[in-house]
Amino acid sequence: MDIVMGVIRLLGIGFAIIVLLRLGELALANPGTFSVILAILGAALVGAYLLTNPLLLPYNRQNLVSMCNELIDSLGITSADTLKAHLSRAASESMLTPKKVGEFESCVEKTLVQAIALAKIQPHMATLRRKRAQNTYKDDYGILHEDGWLKECEYFVTVVLLPLDHPIPEFANFTGRYDLLNDLSNSKVVEAWVEYLDDLIDADDSRTYLNDLTTMSGHDYETFVGNIVEECDWEVQVTKGSGDQGADVIAARDGVRIVIQCKLYASTVGNKAVQEVFAAKSFYDCDYAFVVSNSTYTPSARKVAERTGVQLLHHDELPEKLEALCA
Repeated sequence: MDIVMGVIRLLGIGFAIIVLLRLGELALANPGTFSVILAILGAALVGAYLLTNPLLLPYNRQNLVSMCNELIDSLGITSADTLKAHLSRAASESMLTPKKVGEFESCVEKTLVQAIALAKIQPHMATLRRKRAQNTYKDDYGILHEDGWLKECEYFVTVVLLPLDHPIPEFANFTGRYDLLNDLSNSKVVEAWVEYLDDLIDADDSRTYLNDLTTMSGHDYETFVGNIVEECDWEVQVTKGSGDQGADVIAARDGVRIVIQCKLYASTVGNKAVQEVFAAKSFYDCDYAFVVSNSTYTPSARKVAERTGVQLLHHDELPEKLEALCA
């Protein structure tokens, strides 16, 4: 492909040289027509550019896409194939007009910025999903409350995400807004990133169980947590509810016994749950006691947990914790 493009460039240059030589002959033969010759020279050079540029555009476009794909691959993001496919589709469209060329360059910039942002977001996806579940709830009237989650998004954007510090000097001609999108002092920029992050986690959550939590009962949630534990190769018993002495799930593996109290809450979990599961640990002769919730914990609950050795978890953290117990 490089050889073909080189030949096309040489043809264009050769055409321009032939025109220049011919104009030189005319200028020597007719000195009085020099101004006319200059006009013809300009037209000839423009013609040479118009002849070769449409032929070179697909090559230049494909070369730029290859550079973008190399950068995307180097970032190691899970959605790399999706971004590359989007860019490839944009590059395949006809681009002989300035408007179309501008649209493609804008697509390149958006793709690069999105890839760099995803590289910083991806390591925190599990935490962000958990934070969304903890800070988003429906009240008794079915109204969705997301204020806490959006504040969490703003915190993440201003403290973790920005500035996007991955250098891309090779794309300087296509990333004119890169600095603008890093401007933390611009409230509209921050709002745009918050909206992007919210949409990203919402799309991710739509493929998980999290949307089912709003319709679960307390006992459903206990079964849900029990299933997570069972999937980690533990023998599980979900208690019946009444007279359980603060235990909702009891599990054993390799001689290790744990007791779990489950809390499906729209608000924060208090220290009562910690005290109850601590008592259940002795009652059921267990080695570890957990409180597992979809929500967060009050400062008081955290203090009691620290004194008693009870571990406070979100259900997303449970598999990793269980694996560590038997490592």
